[in-house]
Amino acid sequence: MQVKIKGFIYAEPCRRWSNDEDKLVDALRFDFATYQKSKEYSPQAVLVREHEIEVDVPDDFDIRDGLVANLEAEKQAVMAAYQKRVTEIKAQIQQLLAIEA
Repeated sequence: MQVKIKGFIYAEPCRRWSNDEDKLVDALRFDFATYQKSKEYSPQAVLVREHEIEVDVPDDFDIRDGLVANLEAEKQAVMAAYQKRVTEIKAQIQQLLAIEA
């Protein structure tokens, strides 16, 4: 199936490394957004033009595999944060026990 995404191309000034000159140079960074950026959101962004992207998506595309992968990644991040905090608490307990001895 054909999917059309309408959006906006923006340009913003930036500094980037020039391999030719081995120094930072002024440049433009381009971005595509599906919404109009407000001045409050990004005061440096200037609208270049509206644009439409058209892509082929397989008719049998199933979003569930991607959603499961996202949840697995979130689960791993939560487990890592939990383990980090448990380790910090154990270290604090050991410090307190060492003070008493």
